[in-house]
Amino acid sequence: MLQSPLRLLAALTIPLIAAAAITVSGILILASGTLNIQSKELRQSTANQIARVTADYLAKRDLLSLNVILDDLSQEQRISLTAIYDPQNKLLVQSGLTSPRSTRLTADIRSQSEYLGRLVIEFDDQPNSGHLVAILWTAVAAYSLMVAIVCLLGYFFGDFLVLWITARARPQPAAADAGGPADSSIDECTSCTLLAVKLMPHRLIPTQAILEQCKQLHGNLVEIATGEYEAQFRSAQHLPNCLEFTIFVEHLVTASEGRLQAKMALAQGLLEDHETIAKRVRYMASFSPGKPLISRSIYDEMTRRTIETGQPYDDPNFRHYDIQPFHSPMASDIELFCLDAGHNEQLR
Repeated sequence: MLQSPLRLLAALTIPLIAAAAITVSGILILASGTLNIQSKELRQSTANQIARVTADYLAKRDLLSLNVILDDLSQEQRISLTAIYDPQNKLLVQSGLTSPRSTRLTADIRSQSEYLGRLVIEFDDQPNSGHLVAILWTAVAAYSLMVAIVCLLGYFFGDFLVLWITARARPQPAAADAGGPADSSIDECTSCTLLAVKLMPHRLIPTQAILEQCKQLHGNLVEIATGEYEAQFRSAQHLPNCLEFTIFVEHLVTASEGRLQAKMALAQGLLEDHETIAKRVRYMASFSPGKPLISRSIYDEMTRRTIETGQPYDDPNFRHYDIQPFHSPMASDIELFCLDAGHNEQLR
């Protein structure tokens, strides 16, 4: 099965290529028909003009002059046969030979409304392949450029399209994040801590390293979409592990020297509200300024472990966190905090 970026590019380019093939075929068919009609009209106009020129000579029965005119015409590259017939359909003069690959046109020869005979002229059929090939290559070049631009946009910015397609309705605030202080006595056996991680661009994501680190910290890493992950820690006591995993992701971003970008958010609640919390934490991550965002419930839990006891509860890294309120006009209904951790801690 194709990887997600390739599936996205295929979903974008295959319909475009199919539409391009149909459009180019229609253009060629229309162009071919138009060129044939214009060619026939031009040839008929030429025949009518020759008939008017020969009318005076035919009226005078100057067959010698008519022979000279028709001989000159038959020397033209695209004219294979010219002939003049009298009103009784008797051949008077002729020049050239008939060709199986020619188009025969006729034009009445008249002088002052008197019918004197008819002119027969055969034009060699010249294919319009040259014009059609030029149109074909122009269309192919234009559509190839369009497909290349779509591929580049899909490769570098396709994650935004995936996010827009997979985005769900904005969830209502969870009970623990509704604005008031969270219950500090969260039951560790029935609670969960979730971390939403969105990494860009896809090609630089060390998926295996992230998966192994999350597993070592007793977490479960789920890929929601391409480059979008949910780290699940099925107990409140694993909050330090979740924070340590957050630091690990920040180390990866720092090591990439700006090439890899991350948006992260943490939230906590009851296991039975897992789906609501998961939606909420992904929604929170979309506002991340490059630093992890935490919910009010996470903030209260960290406060309980550090301030109430007067010292870090069970994770020395807590003392290195700088937590500042975070405000966004798009998240006015959520109380968020921006978490800034020092990167000098030693990972477990």
